[in-house]
Amino acid sequence: MRLKIKIVLVLVFSLLMLKTQNCVAQKFSKQEIKSAYIYNFITFVVWSPEKKSITIGIIGENKFTKVLASKLSTQKVKNIPLTIIEFTEDQDYSNCDVIYTTNDLQTNPEIVLEKIKGKSILSIGEMDDFCLKGGIINFIEGNNGNYFFEINQSRAIEEKIQISSKLLKLAIQIK
Repeated sequence: MRLKIKIVLVLVFSLLMLKTQNCVAQKFSKQEIKSAYIYNFITFVVWSPEKKSITIGIIGENKFTKVLASKLSTQKVKNIPLTIIEFTEDQDYSNCDVIYTTNDLQTNPEIVLEKIKGKSILSIGEMDDFCLKGGIINFIEGNNGNYFFEINQSRAIEEKIQISSKLLKLAIQIK
C-alpha cells in the first residue's frame, strides 16, 4: 500500500513539474506521464554544478521520442538546461549524460549499453531485463496502466552515478 502511495506522489509531483498550457483538469497521455518520470529520474541524480547542459540521447524511434523531446527540451535541472538529441544505435552518443533507449524492435539494448560502458552515462530503458543487461533504470508499465521502475544501483556505482536515496526508496526493485 505504501508503494502505491509513493508512486502516486511521484506521479503527481512529476505532472506538476511539466509546464502545461491549461490549468484545468486534463488527462495526460502515456507518453506525457513517461516524460515526467524521465525528468524526475534525471533530477534525482547528482550532476556536477559546473555542467553547462545535460544531454539526453534518445535511441530508437517511436511515438514517445517526439513527446519526450517536446516536453523536456525547455526544462532545467538545478538551473542546468536539458538538451535532447535523437540517435540511431550505430551513431556515436558517448558524449551524452543520459541515454534513453526506447522499446522499438530495431534497437538492441545490449549494443547500446556496451557502447556507453565506463563513460558515466545514466542509462534508462523500458524493456524486459534492461537492468539485468546492464542498464541503470528500467521503466515498467504495469497491467493496470500504472508505472514502476527498477534501479540497478550496483551498475550506477560502477558508472560513478550518484542516485538520490529518495529515488531509490521509490524503486520497486534495487539490484
